[in-house]
Amino acid sequence: MLRVTCTEGREPIDRRLADLLASPAFAGCRREAVAISTDPGRLRELMRQVEQKQFAGWDVSDSFGRVNVDIACAVLDARIEELECGAPRTETGLLEQRRDGMIGGAGADASAGTSRLDAAAIIAGARLQLFVAVLYYFAKSDDTVPDHTLPGHLDDLTLLRWVIDVARRELPALS
Repeated sequence: MLRVTCTEGREPIDRRLADLLASPAFAGCRREAVAISTDPGRLRELMRQVEQKQFAGWDVSDSFGRVNVDIACAVLDARIEELECGAPRTETGLLEQRRDGMIGGAGADASAGTSRLDAAAIIAGARLQLFVAVLYYFAKSDDTVPDHTLPGHLDDLTLLRWVIDVARRELPALS
């Protein structure tokens, strides 16, 4: 199997996954994700589309991909609640709240802490947008491998499994 290094320099990834991540279809999904991730109505609509997704020869309710769909939708559900209630439920919201609480704090220590929180909030926001982009790609039928063809679900599941794996690597290890 051909392996290439991910642009983040973390782990080698399969060439097919690298091609999907660099595809025009996924690039368009990443652009859309910027606006979707801050709009509760659009996030709800995206979750509805994911739940109603149909593929030729594969049922989304099959357990193989269902768990990953459920995990990704739970992230979006928390973001919707956060946007509507103002209560931080995602990493992005928690970091923004901590940063905002430090603004106007005492001296250089507060400034340095705010800079670190700004950077962490940017990274968390990018991660959230990545979830949104993958689910948007999953919901689209005219992506890299058209969903009406027999293998049309493979590219969708590949991206979905990848984004869940990225999130799992970011979680602290349970003791």
